[in-house]
Amino acid sequence: MTIKDELLNYLSTHEFQQGGDESKSLNSFLDYFGFTNNKWPVSTDKIGNRRQNESPKIIKIINKLTMDKLDLLEISKFNDLINRVKIVRTSLLIKNIKETGLVDGSASCNIAGLLQLKRRLGYSDNLNFYDYNLQNISHKDFSALNDYVLVADSVLEKIRDGKKKASQLSSDLYFVRFSYLNDQLGDSYE
Repeated sequence: MTIKDELLNYLSTHEFQQGGDESKSLNSFLDYFGFTNNKWPVSTDKIGNRRQNESPKIIKIINKLTMDKLDLLEISKFNDLINRVKIVRTSLLIKNIKETGLVDGSASCNIAGLLQLKRRLGYSDNLNFYDYNLQNISHKDFSALNDYVLVADSVLEKIRDGKKKASQLSSDLYFVRFSYLNDQLGDSYE
């Protein structure tokens, strides 16, 4: 079962029936957590006068999920997977998530939305999105169609230091083999 299926299954049996405002709330919820688009989901992405009405609908669903103290197995598996990550390219993480069946293999996967859902349900992590130069990615610059690096706060400075030293070595010696960089940088940068 996928994360989306697990959520829809729970919500359809406990809170939402198909049709009417409930269906719109459910669609807003899915959109907000990246199940239907490729942007970094924020409630202000909604169009027109509905902007003020969407956030309370999403909050209502989140409150329902957290008040029921759910043990959502798929989200728990996703949390376990994420908690093992120190640094990973988003494309590799998405591939892994699809291979484990947490997301439908044929569907697009918005990792920012899944992380946001996990965090809103009370699971924590210390990962942030960066480009390949280790510059932080903002909400407005994010697209699930691009590849980024997710880096844990605990290793960010070590990676930046290693990148700087590798850059200095390669500028002094032009082309450098990775094995040489590894020897020069030592185990602390692995």
